[in-house]
Amino acid sequence: MRVLYLTWGETPRISGVYGSQVVRLLGYLNGRDRPLVDLCAGVPIVNSAWTRERSLLGASPGDLTAELGGGQFHRVMIPTVQTAILKPPGTWRGMVPAMSLRSLASIVRQTTPDIVHARSYHACWAAVQVRAQTGEQFRVVFDPRGILPHEVLLRSRSRGPKALRRWLSIERDLLDRADVVVAVSDTMRDYFVERGARRVVINYLASDDRPTIGPRAPDRSEAAKAWTFVYAGALGENTWHSAHSLARLYGCLRRLAPRPCSLRIVSGSPEREIRKAFADLPDHEVEVLSAPSAREVASLMEDCTIGLLPFRGVETDSERVVGHTMLGTKTVEYICAGLPVLVNRDCGGADALLAEHGIGLSFDLTDLDLSAEALTGLASIDRGHIAAVGSRLFSYRSWSDRAMEIYSTTLS
Repeated sequence: MRVLYLTWGETPRISGVYGSQVVRLLGYLNGRDRPLVDLCAGVPIVNSAWTRERSLLGASPGDLTAELGGGQFHRVMIPTVQTAILKPPGTWRGMVPAMSLRSLASIVRQTTPDIVHARSYHACWAAVQVRAQTGEQFRVVFDPRGILPHEVLLRSRSRGPKALRRWLSIERDLLDRADVVVAVSDTMRDYFVERGARRVVINYLASDDRPTIGPRAPDRSEAAKAWTFVYAGALGENTWHSAHSLARLYGCLRRLAPRPCSLRIVSGSPEREIRKAFADLPDHEVEVLSAPSAREVASLMEDCTIGLLPFRGVETDSERVVGHTMLGTKTVEYICAGLPVLVNRDCGGADALLAEHGIGLSFDLTDLDLSAEALTGLASIDRGHIAAVGSRLFSYRSWSDRAMEIYSTTLS
């Protein structure tokens, strides 16, 4: 079995989400005596590497290949800007132009994959187009990681029922043409089943759960310590988690917490913008840090008490759909760090999983229906138990086992 793992529109990096959720994950998969998995990245010419680092291409091919455990790295250039992914549905194929499809077809003929694992809507579109144009018989695994039609409506100006109907038509075409759809939460699976997908399976996101420091021994003085709430990830009014929602949530928590408390924010978002939402609080009470790698993020959560998922105020159907299916890397990182999680009920995928395993507490952002007793109970959940749940569900080993099962059954 040979697999080509296809990303489209993302900047290939060894660091950040791409590094942990793509590069190192595939390196782990290749390192377990598995069939070879190659990585192919469709990269817009103007991308985040150019705007941030003045590099046109992100990480070098050599650096990426070295991390892939024997797999090869291939790049397809897309003559557009990265933000074209948010263009209106009538022009979205500009992200998958004919010249880029020809390059991908050449790579497919060179690597002869049995499966193309497509990590987005655009990657899946590219894969099914190349299959139709070349007559190659590979199977397509559609792994969207989110609900793009509704996400685009939230992040762009492509609003209104006409734009949504067009996006949903594109989505339905992909669901019909892919051999299997991968969901990252139970609620996302339910969404795609309702949309008519032929076969939907779940493979949760993965986290490198190897501890930076050895497992923390029980601390009998824990109850006497100050509490540290933590939020890790992007934060802003145009992202899934709002700084003002976090500030409102923390304002409630500092009144309910039985001990003195503080908030630690680990984010690459601009600190000045974040602090505007916390202008009424002393600077020393709200710590804003950044960490370039998942391992460093994990180390900054070691001494924290509770992880926070504030989300945002939900006003539209698209916000409800996106929230209901959401189970992102923040949730995974909190659980693997052994942290109980306080989650906005509108984050349906995360809420359902946390409730199933008894390691979280949900709240309604409109009225913040929390109590001191419930908060204390949440903080008292055994961290070793939480980390064990994380290892079982979200480890690289668990992800690779499920991926191989998906590949095998898709070919059978």
